[in-house]
Amino acid sequence: MSPAAKALIGGILVCAGGLAGFVSLRMPRVEEEYVNEMMQGVAEIEAAYRKMQKQSDQAGKPIRPEDLSTFLKAALERYPQAAVMAIADESMSVRHSVKNDRYISSAGLFERICADFARDRLVPAASRPYSVRYYDDGTGSRGGKVKLYIFIRRLTPYRLLVATRRR
Repeated sequence: MSPAAKALIGGILVCAGGLAGFVSLRMPRVEEEYVNEMMQGVAEIEAAYRKMQKQSDQAGKPIRPEDLSTFLKAALERYPQAAVMAIADESMSVRHSVKNDRYISSAGLFERICADFARDRLVPAASRPYSVRYYDDGTGSRGGKVKLYIFIRRLTPYRLLVATRRR
């Protein structure tokens, strides 16, 4: 084997090893950074709800259904990386929900997510404040799975669902 061929093979091996090392070390951090960014966004959504609730309490009026609908639409505009947002009451009946058509194009998928939320099937593990769920995207294509990061917060008297999807 000529020295040029040996150098080429050695270079390919070094590049492949470096790429494999980079991917194995960097990819978990990318997901961690994304989750931290989303946790911050969910905290801001929660703070906006608490502000709305405080203003409602000061005015001596309960939060109306229209207020919840307006709140969710505004939150989705502010956090376009969210795929689905929903608010359920104490009995886990979904009162209002919105979806981002950019991430959730199937009405069936949207309904399955909301149904799982209403049935309390999206509870995060005790070890982390979110859960990860895979859903069939409804297109019927091979590998048509949607990975969602599910965040649920208690907002007395409601519960808030924020499901995000990375593109």
